[in-house]
Amino acid sequence: MLPAGDLELVAESTAQNLEMPKGLSWTLTCNGAREPLAELVVEPGDYVRQSISGTFSVPAEGCATQRRQLQTGVIAPSMRYRYGGTLIVNRIAVRPPDAF
Repeated sequence: MLPAGDLELVAESTAQNLEMPKGLSWTLTCNGAREPLAELVVEPGDYVRQSISGTFSVPAEGCATQRRQLQTGVIAPSMRYRYGGTLIVNRIAVRPPDAF
């Protein structure tokens, strides 16, 4: 349960040979809502402790609880869209904007 107001979603990850034909992203939504409050797109490739972040605002009403999830653009399982490689999530956090 996040307080109403402006916040920042931060994810730090390491990838090896990461292939994602339909994308991969972290989303934060109000429970019961369809549109995300925040979305962070995970990049394919190779990198070490890459940080991505985005600011968002939690409304004062109608968003008492939230859900954070890692999701793909794949609607149904298919051999057509093969994901590959390794993704290690080093850190994921919600914090006040510009916090250290």
